[in-house]
Amino acid sequence: MSPRRSGRPCGNCGPGGYRQAVASSSRNTPLILQRVGLDTWFDAVIDGNQITRSKPDPEVFLRAAQALGFPPARCLVVEDADAGVEAALRGGFPCAGIGPAARNPNVTRPLSSLSQLLQILP
Repeated sequence: MSPRRSGRPCGNCGPGGYRQAVASSSRNTPLILQRVGLDTWFDAVIDGNQITRSKPDPEVFLRAAQALGFPPARCLVVEDADAGVEAALRGGFPCAGIGPAARNPNVTRPLSSLSQLLQILP
């Protein structure tokens, strides 16, 4: 999927002007995002319908980075599962772990809340 125009009030930006993507192995990601009112909040959505290999393979993250136009090293994966942390690291991405993934010894940055992203992003 190619990048798309964001429906966020601030335009094509996240906190600090960052572009954002959802990278999920779930095949119903677009439906879930629509139902919770977040379907226009991301610059790209890559889901299980667009990949052939699930996590811990990095394909979903690599496709998201490509859709955003950035190399993996310039992205940050925020992940809550060990398989996702492994996928991120295999793909060359730094990875912030939240929830159970925050305890993964390989995570780049452990987070206790998403609000901590504002403290670690340049």
